[in-house]
Amino acid sequence: MDDPSRFCTAMETWADAAATPLESDSQAARERRDQFGHHWQIIYGAIRKSCLLDRLMYGQEKLRTRPCPVHHGRWSGITSPPCEHCGVGPTCQCNTGWLPEG
Repeated sequence: MDDPSRFCTAMETWADAAATPLESDSQAARERRDQFGHHWQIIYGAIRKSCLLDRLMYGQEKLRTRPCPVHHGRWSGITSPPCEHCGVGPTCQCNTGWLPEG
């Protein structure tokens, strides 16, 4: 898929539908949908806040595997100016704690 936002929209639509109870659902099905909705909110929150996922999907970066000499693999937030080692990304200017690959 060329546009990651289309994927994200499709996932949100799917999850909303999967969590919405139907009149025809049994009690067990309603409980599964409720449980799914609860877990989805946790996962969706993590997705929305992930600088790593932003860089992988929108920046088309590879997973960084070498720790920054300053931040030692710990995310250090969005700062201005970003760290010269780990804070330069095409879409996200956070100090990732990891050096860009290549």
